[in-house]
Amino acid sequence: MRREKFSLEKVSKNPAVFDEQKLLWLNGHYLNALPIEDLQKRVSADIPLETIDLVRTRCHTLNAVIAQAKTLLEDPQEYDPKGLEKHGSPEVSTHLETLVKRLSNETTFDPDTLENTFKTLGEENQIKPAIYIHPCRLALTGVTVGPSLYHLMAHLGKETCLRRLQAFISRQVV
Repeated sequence: MRREKFSLEKVSKNPAVFDEQKLLWLNGHYLNALPIEDLQKRVSADIPLETIDLVRTRCHTLNAVIAQAKTLLEDPQEYDPKGLEKHGSPEVSTHLETLVKRLSNETTFDPDTLENTFKTLGEENQIKPAIYIHPCRLALTGVTVGPSLYHLMAHLGKETCLRRLQAFISRQVV
């Protein structure tokens, strides 16, 4: 009776396709669905839950979660070469110095306040906020991609942000 329901004529002649991009997307979907505590157990107990929660939405693998978290937990020792090519000019350093002065005066360091600071600074200097945003991300993390800059900065805190920005500016001036 089983042989009647199955026949080789109904089996597709096309070979199966392995789609690595789809696999990564699916893995990322499951990483985001995991309870944060379970994800922490899988990556490292040394990485704070808040850091994991901030970076996991952009990650597709456990290794990516660890790498992204590392950019937040440690001051950058190196910067992405392509990012430096694009954002390593003296003009950019001048913009970042202006940003540092403004951030130094901020009393509130939350995502909404930071977003408003960048927009206001851009309007005052008649330039797009992206002129500040992209070099700032590079200065803070050493890479050009990651979670929302405003959330990232609020997570790092004012002192860490100012220290990393100053270190990046000093490196560019030398």
